[in-house]
Amino acid sequence: MSNRRRKKQPSMIGWVLLVFVVSMGFMMIREHFARPKISFQEQFIETLNANMTPHPTFKSVVYAQAILESNWGQSELSTEANNLFGIKGDYHGESYTVTTTEFEDGSFASMEDTFRRYPDYRTSIADHL
Repeated sequence: MSNRRRKKQPSMIGWVLLVFVVSMGFMMIREHFARPKISFQEQFIETLNANMTPHPTFKSVVYAQAILESNWGQSELSTEANNLFGIKGDYHGESYTVTTTEFEDGSFASMEDTFRRYPDYRTSIADHL
């Protein structure tokens, strides 16, 4: 009778193994999604520190805006044009055209618009400040 119960109930080792495998999976997923953010943070903060000397703007505010506007440096505009803040127009004749959603006259509309294209993040930050 006791042998029958053992076969139907998972062993404690099985439960521990299952919890371990699931935990490792979550850790790997978290690391996968955190890596671009950490890379962006390291690159952005270093560049920001080099550009902020004469400016009274809080670094945290500039950093937060760059995160929101560029989706942690992953947006098309930030990867293709180094434009971290969504600044429209051109920069010394350089621009990047992208389809964007704008809110005009009480409703959202998709349209193509031209944004500044920068040679690097440093130039984007300096222009923003």
